[in-house]
Amino acid sequence: MEGLQETDHPFVTVAQLATRELLTAPDAGPKVAPLVAQLALRLRASLLATSRSPDGFLATLEVLRLLSNCVGPELNPH
Repeated sequence: MEGLQETDHPFVTVAQLATRELLTAPDAGPKVAPLVAQLALRLRASLLATSRSPDGFLATLEVLRLLSNCVGPELNPH
């Protein structure tokens, strides 16, 4: 998730694609669910760091959407 704060090419693309693949993999939900608290902190930091970059901010929101689809209600407390 820290890779989402990258601004240099090709690191931006690699971070986004890798995160997308990890969160959409079969059986990702049970593997990701125990890490939600740590991932939420990283996503908050990424949203703050990319708030001045529309592309980075939208990419972070997309990852948040994928995480929500992956773990469902596990994300609610965060």
